[in-house]
Amino acid sequence: MKKASLKGLSKRFIAIITIIVIIVAAVAIYYLTRPVPKKVITFWHLYTPGTPREQWLLQAIDEFEREHPDVDIEPTYVENEVFKRQIVTAMSAGNPPDIFQNWGGYMYLFRFVMADMVVDLTPYMERESPYIRGVKWKDTFLPGRIAQVTYKGKIYAVPFVVMFEPIIYNKALFEKYGIPEPTDDWTWDDFVEIVQQIKEKAGPDGKYPIALGNRDSWTGLIYIMNFVLRSAGADYLDKSMVDPNIKLNSEAVVKAMEYVQKIVDLDPFQPGWQGMSDTDVVPYMANEITFMEAMGTWLFDQVSALNETTGSNLRVVGWPIIPGSIDTVNIIGGGDAYAIAKTCKYVDEAVAFLQYLTSPTVQKRQLLTPTIQLVPGIKLEYLGLTETERNSIAPGVKRQIELISKATYIGNYWDQGPPPQIGKVSIEIVQPLFSKTMTPQEAANKLEEA
Repeated sequence: MKKASLKGLSKRFIAIITIIVIIVAAVAIYYLTRPVPKKVITFWHLYTPGTPREQWLLQAIDEFEREHPDVDIEPTYVENEVFKRQIVTAMSAGNPPDIFQNWGGYMYLFRFVMADMVVDLTPYMERESPYIRGVKWKDTFLPGRIAQVTYKGKIYAVPFVVMFEPIIYNKALFEKYGIPEPTDDWTWDDFVEIVQQIKEKAGPDGKYPIALGNRDSWTGLIYIMNFVLRSAGADYLDKSMVDPNIKLNSEAVVKAMEYVQKIVDLDPFQPGWQGMSDTDVVPYMANEITFMEAMGTWLFDQVSALNETTGSNLRVVGWPIIPGSIDTVNIIGGGDAYAIAKTCKYVDEAVAFLQYLTSPTVQKRQLLTPTIQLVPGIKLEYLGLTETERNSIAPGVKRQIELISKATYIGNYWDQGPPPQIGKVSIEIVQPLFSKTMTPQEAANKLEEA
């Protein structure tokens, strides 16, 4: 009886152990196979769907997510003009995207910094770059770009590309019609001569000297700012962003606006230019209807998306030197940057993504993609380019690099750098200035009154 009892006890013990093992195994399998909640990071960008730049961005996101399977970067495209309204609304409502694009300056970055809505990236910038040994992350960028996202000594955004607003022209069209290409030392008289030659030689074929979509006014502000830089200089322009004692109706500003109206007098634009947007006129450049456009270097990407051959024929040149110019080498622009909202739950992961976006691998890919044709945000010396890779850089990008390397200052815009009252008026004066219903002096006075 005793042996039978022990035998029964052993069977029960084995059964209990078996059940425990099954339960433990089931629990282990559940925890090992259950979906792990991902760290979602929302991300607003301005890269038009279907363009090479968007494809570059999406590839970088995909690569980062493969290396960080617990992170989900959720990109959202927002059209440029819509973004300017929505980011202010989202910030005010307390539900901004975790990462948002901006251009530095007051309007779309520092106003949010002052309201304590943006993460201070200085501690991250002061550390060694995770991709470039022995170099602080901040030191991998051009100093001029870091300056544009720095407020009271602290860095609040990551400048991942260098863009500026030169005169972009179609080299092949100039050659086709036997018109000399503009050069870096071209004068106002040279500019006038080129416009007249285009109208005489190519006008009968339905072509126009310059593309302009001035509906949203910031495109016209490109003309004003570049002529202000020429006539007033970098020091004046830099101080005008922050110093309330700087006169915005100075003689140099009035002179700059006079040259804007002199361009209008040449009648160089395609029909309907005052009512068209910047994207409306991209086909004019892509389809070789216009020879030139005063636009940001992102135009290369937009044109290439429609006509890769035309995109490869685009070149850049600095603005014409007007009489009395005191600055002939510096540039207006800067490019895109990304900031992180303080509402972001996963700041370290968001920073890691931006570090990957500005890593040599990703930045080099941007530089060497012939349909993008943009200058990287980090210094070229850190890209590790081979001689073959250097030789493969698109001619349009090489020209951009030449102009950037000559510049000691990258100026911002009055609709982005200064306080909002100046930004608002700088946009409001564009349409009447270009339509000549407002004189240059009146326009400058309105700026000063703001």
